[in-house]
Amino acid sequence: MSAWPDGWSIERVRAVAQGDAEEIPGDTAFVIVQVGSGADTSNDYERVMPQLVLVFGTYALVLPVGEEEWMMGMFDPSDSSISCWGTVGEDLEQAILGL
Repeated sequence: MSAWPDGWSIERVRAVAQGDAEEIPGDTAFVIVQVGSGADTSNDYERVMPQLVLVFGTYALVLPVGEEEWMMGMFDPSDSSISCWGTVGEDLEQAILGL
């Protein structure tokens, strides 16, 4: 089973993004997402297991295993970590255009 949504490939991602995009193997990326709300959420994080990770410079889109909604976050190339701040929906094209 492909990690890619139907009809998608890295080439299509690059075409939609009109620029560079890179696929990072999900098993090599360390992904966390900020949880909770309110003023003091600075230390409230959960680890996310990614099915697919797409990197656009310092931004990333992550599709968690078993989920349909993409998450957006910041990519740190020094350790391949991604700190996500929320979901951006199921539509990959709209998520890319929202970067």
